[in-house]
Amino acid sequence: MNRRASMELSVNSIVILVIAVVIMGLLLAFIRSKLTDLDVPDPGEIEPVAASSSTPITLSRESVTVASGKSFTLKANVYNTYPVNKTVELTASCGTTDLFSKITSDEAQKIEPGDQKTFKILLSIAKTKPRDVYLCSIKAKEQGGNNLESHIASVTITVK
Repeated sequence: MNRRASMELSVNSIVILVIAVVIMGLLLAFIRSKLTDLDVPDPGEIEPVAASSSTPITLSRESVTVASGKSFTLKANVYNTYPVNKTVELTASCGTTDLFSKITSDEAQKIEPGDQKTFKILLSIAKTKPRDVYLCSIKAKEQGGNNLESHIASVTITVK
């Protein structure tokens, strides 16, 4: 009788252990799915390299990986290569692809000749965009006017 009781105890222990492992796996999967859904704000965008006459616009990052429907921030330095003051604003585009659902940039800034200013640009990826790699450009343009010639920087955006 003693052997039978110890055998039942072993079987019960194994069953309880298997149930505990299954529950732990389900809990970990649930927690992981909640953490990936969490929209964590950017801890802070690094400063872009100083812009110059040879590179009139520089970005804080040259490539970004972002989930569809999420937003990210870029910083850009813009250098005025013209001999007159320019009031500059930034725009973003990805060729003919309508990648962004919303583009929010700092207000237009007046830049004196031979000077630079830093801009922040918040880009929101449309929820309907498929996973792909997009080559986009950030352009500086005169407020309410045309693009400034050669004031273009490229950024590679990977939508995951």
